[in-house]
Amino acid sequence: MLLLVGLGNPGRAYAKNRHNIGFMALEAIAKRHGFPQARARFQGLVSEGAIGGEKVMLLQPQTYMNESGRSVGEAARFHKIGVDEIVVLHDELDLAPAKCRIKTGGGVAGHNGLRSITAHIGNDYKRLRLGIGLGWNDVEYESLNEDFHNRGRRIEEQVLLLRRLWTEEIVDFEGKWHRIDRAGINPLPVQRPIPLFMGGLSDVVLERAARIADGWFPIVRDAESVAALPDRIKRLRERVASFGRDPKSFEIRVQAGFTTTSPEQWAQEVDLYRDMGVDFLCFSTMGTGLEKPRDHIAAMRRYKEALG
Repeated sequence: MLLLVGLGNPGRAYAKNRHNIGFMALEAIAKRHGFPQARARFQGLVSEGAIGGEKVMLLQPQTYMNESGRSVGEAARFHKIGVDEIVVLHDELDLAPAKCRIKTGGGVAGHNGLRSITAHIGNDYKRLRLGIGLGWNDVEYESLNEDFHNRGRRIEEQVLLLRRLWTEEIVDFEGKWHRIDRAGINPLPVQRPIPLFMGGLSDVVLERAARIADGWFPIVRDAESVAALPDRIKRLRERVASFGRDPKSFEIRVQAGFTTTSPEQWAQEVDLYRDMGVDFLCFSTMGTGLEKPRDHIAAMRRYKEALG
């Protein structure tokens, strides 16, 4: 039997998130090949059928991404499925949308779902990496003659280089992506070093931010994203601590948009963010249907007045 595992997070808050592409892929496979309705089993949703004459089990772990291995391990042990018969479908930031790559074994690249599975069944399963891309402004990279598709891999080197440029008068740097020969910023910034924040909502981003950033700056524009935020903040602070850093010094700054229309509810939402441990809240009117600058300014003024 072949076990296909699609990774994602359960619940409505995550249902349409691009990082749930593993779930989406399995649902498309099930529909294409006439698999029956999935049922709850092995701490996940399971459907069994056949593809090309071979018996196949589709598994969507419902344990949340970072505990996916519990579900996969339970299913594999029960059916005596070898690790070489397991294929995990997961999101990949470093691949453009509609691109995919398959490999056997290798590192987990900060992906908590893969890390959990490896801990439960070993490392020699196949991984089908489904591209979701990182960000969306490819034209900015094109204008700089840079490759849009490897930007995620360059970030860590860039963070190191920026911090040196902000604090050292003369910098010699030879990296994989960047080179500086005895140059520097003159004058140096007054604030040294300058705090560096990372945005994004994926496990890979949270891992990277916890390890090398000074804070996290997510954008949440709908009620489902807000509902998912407490769990992400909790996991992020745990990861910060796991790297020997002080979670209290790691700032959470949220850019939030309209999720309600009532001024009373706006005030309640600010209290909700405060209870989550958010240090700074930025209000955004993007994506609200407002057309003219004066409409955006008026909306921000109403928001400010509602909060006193």
